[in-house]
Amino acid sequence: MELADYAGAVRRHWILFAAVLVAAVAAGGAATLLRPPAYRSTTVLFIAENPAATTADAAGQRVQSYLSLLRSRQVARQVRDDLRLKRGIDQVQAALSADRDPDTMLLTVTATDPDSKRSAAMAAAAGRSLDALAKDVEPAHPATITVAQPPLTTRSPTHLTRNVALALLLGLVAGLAAVALRESLRWRVRTTADAERFGVPLLGTTSGLPEDHRRIRARLRAIAGPAGPRSLLVTSPGRGEGASAVVRGLAAALAESGRKVVVLDADLRGGADPRYPGLTGLLSGDQSLSGVLRVMPGGSVKLVPAGEAPGDPGRALADPALAGVIGRLESGFDVVLVNGPPVSGSADTSILSGLTGGVVLTVQAGRTRIREADRAMAALRDVGAQVLGVVLVVRPPRRAPVVREVPTADLPSIGAAPVSPARPASAPPADTANGHVPASGPPSMTRQVPLG
Repeated sequence: MELADYAGAVRRHWILFAAVLVAAVAAGGAATLLRPPAYRSTTVLFIAENPAATTADAAGQRVQSYLSLLRSRQVARQVRDDLRLKRGIDQVQAALSADRDPDTMLLTVTATDPDSKRSAAMAAAAGRSLDALAKDVEPAHPATITVAQPPLTTRSPTHLTRNVALALLLGLVAGLAAVALRESLRWRVRTTADAERFGVPLLGTTSGLPEDHRRIRARLRAIAGPAGPRSLLVTSPGRGEGASAVVRGLAAALAESGRKVVVLDADLRGGADPRYPGLTGLLSGDQSLSGVLRVMPGGSVKLVPAGEAPGDPGRALADPALAGVIGRLESGFDVVLVNGPPVSGSADTSILSGLTGGVVLTVQAGRTRIREADRAMAALRDVGAQVLGVVLVVRPPRRAPVVREVPTADLPSIGAAPVSPARPASAPPADTANGHVPASGPPSMTRQVPLG
């Protein structure tokens, strides 16, 4: 995450950030104020050497040796035994400290304890223990150890300001870490910031309104140029994440700008319908392009339905004839919008992305999982797809389905057994180069049928 990402995340989760920060400061202040008071008793020992018995260098080495003895477990054990302390030797040793004033014969002994009298007794006992231990180590020429300063006891400072400042710093770090963790654990796409994290432009958001798709059209034109790709695949990470709704709205928006638009329903797994001949009939050679073209509401957008579901959709889309179908549509229309199957679960989208000029990925707020969207984007990049951008569907698509107009002569009667949707043999041929569709009846004799 970059600095701007952290700033946006903190704004979204400011309550979490503030809670962690306040908790850290409160914990630091409480720990300081509630900690039992500590007392420090300091005594100074003077090591008097016999000038006739030692040199100056030897005296300095002896003082250093006595300093080491003061810090040893032997002195700590003697202090514990003398004062009958109910502590371990390690605890007593941790409560004692010793230092030497440079270039002097003075040793400073400090004892820390919650009880002021006991801390003074420990400092004094450490001096006595050092004297006794020195005589045991050097019985012939022991140094004279004199108390130059009796134990002086002071209360240790609480360092409240320092501890609160440190807690504030730690709270800032912990708060940022909590926000980063919260961001990483977010499961679903919810905001435009989530949709912008996939490394491609955000083309826009749509709630199904025509103006939303007009903005997406303008954004596509800014990214791909005024001409743009002749064919465009619209897909989503999973099923039901707004791809068909975006196809419908974008097709209408492109047609408004004066372009001849055709929608190719290539979702053979979820959009196939045996009642309406379409792409599968073209791939098998059983149908002609003029025999499958339909008109969507408004009359400005044409549609090639999916057709009858094949036994193996992946094998059907791998047919070399698919490239020819898309090529014929590109030659007869300005824009070919391919309504693709979801990326997850099959290789269908990989095939289609290689036959189209660009890919648009739709994600739906509150539904699309971020992990699945990441996988979908990676799968598209792995096959070299040119992903132009992401469209965020900010609420579930309207219940009104994508529709296509089909002559009533091609539909079975209500309540009757399904019949072949083949067009009558007397139907005149279509001029596919100009996007004309044969008329099999007056315009009023049409019926709207959902696209997948």
